[in-house]
Amino acid sequence: MFKPLLVAAALALLSSGTAPLQAAPQTTGFTYQGELKHQGVPFSGLVDLEFRLWDAPVAGNAIAAAVTQDDVPVQDGIFTVQIDFGQVFGTEQRWIEVVANGTPLLPRQPVTSSPVALYALSGNPGPTGPAGTTGQFGNTVLSTGQLVLTAATNSYTLIPGLTQTISVPTNAKVFVSTDGGLQNASNGTTYGVADIAIFLDGSASTIQRQVVVSNTPALGQIISQWSLSGVFELAPGTHTIQVRAKDGGGTSDVNVSGTNPLIRGNLSVLILKH
Repeated sequence: MFKPLLVAAALALLSSGTAPLQAAPQTTGFTYQGELKHQGVPFSGLVDLEFRLWDAPVAGNAIAAAVTQDDVPVQDGIFTVQIDFGQVFGTEQRWIEVVANGTPLLPRQPVTSSPVALYALSGNPGPTGPAGTTGQFGNTVLSTGQLVLTAATNSYTLIPGLTQTISVPTNAKVFVSTDGGLQNASNGTTYGVADIAIFLDGSASTIQRQVVVSNTPALGQIISQWSLSGVFELAPGTHTIQVRAKDGGGTSDVNVSGTNPLIRGNLSVLILKH
């Protein structure tokens, strides 16, 4: 029977394998080389090894599943194995515990940084990666004034300030979002109706809403909110996006947007190149 090994293994983390002719990506595996002695004498023979990864030199928590290697050859006390705990190493200190033929070898050995890890931790940017996408854009504009809808406002009219002209690159989508408020201009049991729409290059899109602002006998000049959004596929080039409103019928005029923060409208445009 194999007797307990009384001297702990010495740890060395080495680069795995020989230098390839062509560059290859790094893996999570590494080479572990240790020295085993029994009663002060280097051991030679076969040994079953188990490797455990911890977050502390004593006690602590296991970081990954144990890795076992059976019948590892040891010559004059020296052995070399390949270990792969997976993607578990970061900036935190780790310790490896070696178990030989069921006997833990103490103390646990700290995992030191390899040249590749030191290169990454140094903040060296390394080789430049592929260029990122271009043409991304985001902007929000606010209403600059109030639009009053009366029975005569029977065609869509620009809400002051809610317009943007953008340049769309190839392979891009445009996300448009708008919200704001409108107010019944009268008191008493009246109601007003406003139709709100997103316009693209002077034409109404399919993104439209109808909002009703209805008073009660006790409450007048009631406020309501609108919110519209949509994603559009636009041809490369310059485009104008607007938010317009028109009277939708009712017994009262409607005040749309303005500069009061409670009902002030906004128009946000986001270009995403893909």
